Amino acid sequence: MKFKIVTILPCTADEYITYNDTSEYKKLQLETTNSFERTNVTTCKDGVCTQVIVNKPSIDIPRVVKFMMKGREMEFTDTRTWEDRVKKEGRFPLTQTFLQTNNITDRCLSKGTITVEDVEVAEEEEGAGTKAKKAGGAKKAQEKKTKRCSITAEGEVIVRIGPLSNFAEGQVIEHMRAAYGKFPGIVERWREILAEREKTKAAKAAEEEDAISAERLVAEDATVSEDAEDAVMTDALDSTATTATARTATRTTTRDLCGGAGSIATTRRCDTPPTSRS
Repeated sequence: MKFKIVTILPCTADEYITYNDTSEYKKLQLETTNSFERTNVTTCKDGVCTQVIVNKPSIDIPRVVKFMMKGREMEFTDTRTWEDRVKKEGRFPLTQTFLQTNNITDRCLSKGTITVEDVEVAEEEEGAGTKAKKAGGAKKAQEKKTKRCSITAEGEVIVRIGPLSNFAEGQVIEHMRAAYGKFPGIVERWREILAEREKTKAAKAAEEEDAISAERLVAEDATVSEDAEDAVMTDALDSTATTATARTATRTTTRDLCGGAGSIATTRRCDTPPTSRS
């Protein structure tokens, strides 16, 4: 049974590839799609990369398939290949081929391609029509082209287990549609997580800047206080020096007036008359 599933994500193709290369995003995607990834190994040789993913499915398995399992646990092996240069250079569309098999029977498999690329999506936004509405006219909407990531999974599911083959093939495809249908919500949640991290980072940076500013203000206040103390000390020293100079000048003038060496003639009587010698 052939299938084609197209999913539009709220990000660009380059952003999606960047997200998908992080272990945290992969964990979020696996948890949301109820998948359990046992192993995930990627090797590159001669410009071609091969990724082998072994996971445990979370789908209802038809009875006929369960009978074939004979008590064993089903595992899917997803093998993907792509050109290494295309992904490294960020060139789009990026196309991967895939082959999915299982450990129970070789009569059940799916194969095809997964293409990641940018598409232009039309979104409505309010435009000049708002003014027309205020003037009594009808409100118009303008289309805004936005770049979005498109994931197209296209291929074929082949099940050869008797009368229930078509039903089993349809079940596999519906499971794929349900999984891809969760991708937009996963991307939105991841972008919220990134935004929260940036907000926390900015708040932390602001706190650190405030702390640095506070330390700088304390240091400036300390410098101002030291300068003020130095100024007070300088004023005190200047005042002391001025007082001492004034006192010296007064004593000198008094000595001159009272007959000391180099005294000048005056009729003013000194407070302390010279002592007469007998």
